Amino acid sequence: MLTHLSISNLAIVEDVQVDFHPGLNVLTGETGAGKSILIGAISLLAGKKASSDWVRQGFDQAYVEGVVEFSPNSPALKYLQDQGIVVEDKIVVIKRIITLVGKSKVMINQQMATVAMLSELSLFWLDVTSQHAQQNLNDPVLQMEMLDQATSDESLHIKYHDVFYKLKSKKKEYQKLLEDKQRTLEEKDFLEFQFRELSKANLQENEFEDLQNQYSRVKHASELLRHVTQVDDLLNADRGAIENIKKIERSLQKLIEIDGSFSEFEKQIVQVQVILDELSHKLLASSRASSLSNDEIDTINERIAFLQGMVKRFGSIENAIAKRDEIEKKLRLVSDDSEIELELEKQINQLSQELIKAAKDLTKQRKKTAKGLSDAVTIEIQKLGMEHATLEIIFGPWPSDPNTITIDKIVFHPLGDAKVDFMFMPNIGEGAKPISAIASGGELSRIMLAIKSVAIQKNNNFDKTYLFDEVDAGIGGQTAERIGQRMAVLASGQTQVLNVTHLAQVAAYADQHAKVQKQTVRGRTKTSIDFLNKEERRQELARMIGGIELTPKTFEFATELLEKKDKDILHLRTGQL
Repeated sequence: MLTHLSISNLAIVEDVQVDFHPGLNVLTGETGAGKSILIGAISLLAGKKASSDWVRQGFDQAYVEGVVEFSPNSPALKYLQDQGIVVEDKIVVIKRIITLVGKSKVMINQQMATVAMLSELSLFWLDVTSQHAQQNLNDPVLQMEMLDQATSDESLHIKYHDVFYKLKSKKKEYQKLLEDKQRTLEEKDFLEFQFRELSKANLQENEFEDLQNQYSRVKHASELLRHVTQVDDLLNADRGAIENIKKIERSLQKLIEIDGSFSEFEKQIVQVQVILDELSHKLLASSRASSLSNDEIDTINERIAFLQGMVKRFGSIENAIAKRDEIEKKLRLVSDDSEIELELEKQINQLSQELIKAAKDLTKQRKKTAKGLSDAVTIEIQKLGMEHATLEIIFGPWPSDPNTITIDKIVFHPLGDAKVDFMFMPNIGEGAKPISAIASGGELSRIMLAIKSVAIQKNNNFDKTYLFDEVDAGIGGQTAERIGQRMAVLASGQTQVLNVTHLAQVAAYADQHAKVQKQTVRGRTKTSIDFLNKEERRQELARMIGGIELTPKTFEFATELLEKKDKDILHLRTGQL
């Protein structure tokens, strides 16, 4: 969970230090005070894209730093270890630095990191629910994700995802193969002509260079023979180098028998003798190669000229050989028994059967989960003031699009073979309809909160910070009080909830209440965040209730909210309310 947040020179925030704790942390303040900047700062720690416009005027850079504490067995620690990040005492310090030139530096435990790593790490510690997320509640993809969050076993989902993208990759590879095959068929006659020509050329690697060297030896035969003869005489004539080396070796053997310290030279002398022998053989071969007949020389010249033409056409002999092999591969492709095509078809058929099986297992699990989730969410909705409302989750086919795969007329989406629809019935006898067709803004807020409540209670993940950003917009009265109560339940135990709200009925249930406010100091606007004591909380709740004009009744109502909160909390967290 997020235990500390530091913000420096970010928009109107000059310097803010905030310590968060387990439980319900509520943040309130007037519109424009800087609450959105605080949420933006937390989002930066979760990998949100940064902008140089966020740097406070008059400064070169801004920074946000967060301290996140994980449990000892958190998978986040292994993730960081795999990324080469050292973690001590389960504490992770995340830092973003934003400069005026637009560059953003990311640090995790004082080690360089990337924005992508922050995004991946945030999956382990941050869960954000906003007004925007409420509107997206109508999205079938988001609905599916929320259903999966209520499933403790992710193995079936992971298996389906793996098979789906393997099959998609193979189908893409197969389609490209068919396209290449079609193009090859259209060019078959020309390709066959090219292949015959290149095959007939009988090209060999390094042949061109070898022939050029051979021709150079013939061209300079007399000079070459003179030098060869001279070197050969020095090696093999009476008292030549080879004979003298042999004498040295024999004498050295006798010397070693007397003084063993000379033995280190024995191997070196043998190596010299081997080198001189190889040189002698090379000289003999070179002298023979330089004495070719005129017909042999003409043959070499003709071959060199032919190879020069190949170099001019293809850039090099190696390129010509590669072109020949490429054409041969293409021609094999268009044969009736193309091994590549048959193998791909086999793999696609096998993966298709695996996908059908994986989808069946996944949908079966989801249907079982959907029943439990819809029942639990219905209970939560009713606790939030919709006493007769129900939520039902139904399954149906996905529409086909470029991202899906169709097998035997069944459409397989990256998320499965059946999409879900959250069906909502607000009142008895009205019939269930899709949320998008029936739910109001206030109802959407409560449905989203109910779903989150079930997911949080089911996951029981104390590593996560659950951030609610004004999800209670458009709600008031008794319903607002019930939302505050549910927030208190969610934040029971070690669970950490951060809630930005404009409702006094919600804020009253906070374990810690922070006020965000701005003020003008020496001609500059700056934001501060202060945690409130009981009397300060009463003042803030009164402001939230009464606005500009505060009356004794306003303060009385604020007092009542706090007193009721103290009475309710015990009952709420023991399940008696």
